[in-house]
Amino acid sequence: MNKKQKPNNMKKLFILLVAIFTLAILAAPQKTEASHLVAGDITYQYVSPGVYLVTVTLYRDCDGISLGSSVNLNFNSSCGSGSISLPQLGTATQIAASPCLPPQTTSCNGGNAYGVEEWVYQGLVTLPANCNDWVFSTQSCCRNSQITNIQSPGSQSFYLPSSLNSTVAPTNSSPVFSNIPVSQFCVGNQFFYDQGATDPDGDSLVYSLVCPSVGAGGNFVQYNPPLSCQNPVTSAPPGVQIDPQTGIITFLPTAQQVTVLAVQVDEYRNGTLIGSIVRDMQINIIANCIINTPTWDSTIVAQTGNAIFANCGDTSVVVLLQDPVQCGSAAADGSDFRIVSSSGVPNPSFSAVPLNCSGGVTTEILVNLYTPLTAGVHWLFTKEGNDNNTLLSDCGASMNEFDSVPIVVVDTSELSIVNVTTDCVFGFFEVTFSDALDCYTFSGDGSDFLLIDANGNSLPIDQILPIGCNVANPNVTTFQFYLDSAVQGASPIHLIVQSGSDANTVSNACGRFLDTGDTLAVISATSASTLDLGPDQTVCEGTTLNLSAPTIANAAYSWTLNGTGVGTNSNTYSNNPVTPADGGTYIVTFDNGAGCTGIGTVDVTIETFAEAPVVTCTPVVQNALYAYGWAAVAGATSYEISLDGGTTWIAVNNGAGPNTHQLNNPPDFVIVRAIKAGPCNPGKVSEDASCDFDIIIPNVITPNDDMYNEAFVIQYLERHPNSSLEIRNR
Repeated sequence: MNKKQKPNNMKKLFILLVAIFTLAILAAPQKTEASHLVAGDITYQYVSPGVYLVTVTLYRDCDGISLGSSVNLNFNSSCGSGSISLPQLGTATQIAASPCLPPQTTSCNGGNAYGVEEWVYQGLVTLPANCNDWVFSTQSCCRNSQITNIQSPGSQSFYLPSSLNSTVAPTNSSPVFSNIPVSQFCVGNQFFYDQGATDPDGDSLVYSLVCPSVGAGGNFVQYNPPLSCQNPVTSAPPGVQIDPQTGIITFLPTAQQVTVLAVQVDEYRNGTLIGSIVRDMQINIIANCIINTPTWDSTIVAQTGNAIFANCGDTSVVVLLQDPVQCGSAAADGSDFRIVSSSGVPNPSFSAVPLNCSGGVTTEILVNLYTPLTAGVHWLFTKEGNDNNTLLSDCGASMNEFDSVPIVVVDTSELSIVNVTTDCVFGFFEVTFSDALDCYTFSGDGSDFLLIDANGNSLPIDQILPIGCNVANPNVTTFQFYLDSAVQGASPIHLIVQSGSDANTVSNACGRFLDTGDTLAVISATSASTLDLGPDQTVCEGTTLNLSAPTIANAAYSWTLNGTGVGTNSNTYSNNPVTPADGGTYIVTFDNGAGCTGIGTVDVTIETFAEAPVVTCTPVVQNALYAYGWAAVAGATSYEISLDGGTTWIAVNNGAGPNTHQLNNPPDFVIVRAIKAGPCNPGKVSEDASCDFDIIIPNVITPNDDMYNEAFVIQYLERHPNSSLEIRNR
């Protein structure tokens, strides 16, 4: 019996050894079986009908096993499915270590510090048909076991999808992320994590936080409460937020942690969703960060004699920083900056634009100002903006409030003397200066300037009008000068700056006031002058024509109409009443006997009134109506009728056709007039067109209900109020 049982004991012993060996294997560290993927995404580029160049980009923690030389890509839809092996493109690339940590040797180089490599796989995929639900995907094991915000992280797969609607957009290429998804953030610092993408087709992009996937069919990681897909980081209120238009993720982490999150970029064309890509990534929140407070570029630090240099009239400056700051930390409304002049006058900024952002950081910011810069030294200060922070370093450290830098604006402009030619007698001249002047520093009464002729006579300026001046454009070059009256001054005539009634001279575009006594223009008068007779005139026949030329001292005037003299020695001409023969070209000449002559011209048109209509009255017997009609009047566009002798006029009703007016009870007095285009209205009035009809007496009465001759009615009897009627029996 015992001998028979011996083999069984041997068998039990063998089974026990196998079990112990198996448990030893299961209990051994599994590091060599996990890739420790930390981020990845899939993008595609249209090549030809049905063919796309697909790129899978993966990021692995160097503490895990190395990735293979190829990756399996699946493509699935309701129209079909398939898979392909994509080869690695080149070799793995190490991602630079975070600047927020002290220099250490990473695990990619044999050290213990966190290190990451980028692996890129790429190949052509041919889809068998156009379909509205294509999904490119890849799946791999596993995530980093040190992740703290999800359940069982080391056993969670890493699944990346990317979709395409090739029915609507068969030539579509997906968006491409602009920045590398490998970052380490600091506890207690604000961050603006830029996940912005670009689209080669110019489609509209919408960003959102989604749940990281562990496989197809809606399988996702499970977050440790209270964290979730939309709030995956332990952070200060209001938690994690993403800008749907820019893809910038905003958060302020409050604890050391290793988290995963996913960003989806939906692609719209003409309002239709045509594709999407997902970036799945791990981010590390660390406690012992380097404090790298942002500062100005070392070459322009305040108090060193160096500065930001700008030109007069500039409405923007570019500020330079020594080390990168987060692009998203610059308030778009410019409220992170304040600029004041040396006299303390503020110049508000209305926007700030980070320039040349790369990886979400920059060292250049364009600051736009409401008011153009003037000559002198201005100071730019940092302050906490409407976004509740100053500029933030790439590690989240805040720039000190009221850190300042000088802006030096040097006035290199120089006004040169402008030559102006005018008539020998003038009351107005226009000057375009060689440089812009601030129109708001001009006195409206013209007192900022003297006008002195060659004999030392002062020619009074009454008004100055700037051309094109407004709040948005206060600096203009062209000004019009108006004198009290037309004058003749001895040339040359000098336009000289003086302090005006506003107790200052005028300023150039750079804010520098011109010196009293500066000559800005020299005016030379010609021997001939052009007289302004005003615009050409249209005068109605029978009214008065008045023409007037400027009054010139000691001048003799002569007027002609179409070459024939019509006027006396006066600067005015009048004619009443005018007839069509008074139309034509009027010319006036003058000579003041002092070497100044001139001429003025104006064209006058004499327009006639519309002729009076010839109106007739016709009875409409069956309807007991009266119709007034007339032939069309040349040039008439409409007609008016008066039934009360011309006191009241109304539009005709055209009741019996064009050029007619129909009435039930005709009045005693009817007149009509025509209306035409132009100023000469109304037209001439017609003669009285009241109807005067003979009475009509019926010679038979047949009251038999046949509606004819039922009663004895005398038509038009009312038109003969003094008539009498006798009825006799024969």
